[in-house]
Amino acid sequence: MREHHRGHGVCGVVGLLLSVGCAGATDDAPDVAFRGAPVPFSVEFEDCQEFAGVFPVPLANVAAHVPADYEPATYDGVTAFVVFRTVECQGLVFDDGETEDEPTIVSQVGVNLFAPQGEGDINNYALHYGATSKELVQRLRRAGIDAKRIDGLVFEYDDDCDDGGTYTIVNPKKEYRHRIEGPASDPPASDPGIPFLANWWQDDGPTNVVMSTDIPALFQGDGSQVQVTTKPNSAVAELLGGTVTAPSVFAIRGIIPDAVMDVGPIDL
Repeated sequence: MREHHRGHGVCGVVGLLLSVGCAGATDDAPDVAFRGAPVPFSVEFEDCQEFAGVFPVPLANVAAHVPADYEPATYDGVTAFVVFRTVECQGLVFDDGETEDEPTIVSQVGVNLFAPQGEGDINNYALHYGATSKELVQRLRRAGIDAKRIDGLVFEYDDDCDDGGTYTIVNPKKEYRHRIEGPASDPPASDPGIPFLANWWQDDGPTNVVMSTDIPALFQGDGSQVQVTTKPNSAVAELLGGTVTAPSVFAIRGIIPDAVMDVGPIDL
């Protein structure tokens, strides 16, 4: 696996929580659980756009969802943060040379963490990982991640004004668990892009597994007007304090020309 190099803590939360973190409206297609030693792999994501948002929640709401090896990030001992991310990429290239040229949509929900190893620009505990790519989901499951294949997830960004557009991220085939909608601006032409390392963690029982995504250049527009609407009485709604629609503390429209995700077990 690629060495985890940068070392920012994430409890400057609203500043560094910034980009890689949120998720989309999903329903999961059934998968067969994988049993066996984790099989690490790497995949390159090409030509991607994302919505990523950070939402404050009571720390007590997330405690039961995060294993003891991990510590939810908090600045006051009372407030934690749930991260929603949905990204659409135009191609995937796996480390064994296999490629996918069809668009792939990835949906993530996680609890923001203090960095388990002091590394990464953001660290999240993965509560949900869904993708439209069957191949990606199968490899994630063999690596020890509880990933689900999503059937029918739609990611739309309509350019309806000069400097931005509107997100609609839904699953029209099934009743949503959460959906993402609202206006966002494109990254400004002057944005030079920033390198960004995002770690998403999961405890699969016998081992801890990390999905470490290295983004050489992340370009950011404003996504603060985009809202996540949760299905009432769902697990996600409970994490958000029982609210159906909640404002973010930070959200972006991200443009990612390319990124590499390394997935595999790690000792904490």
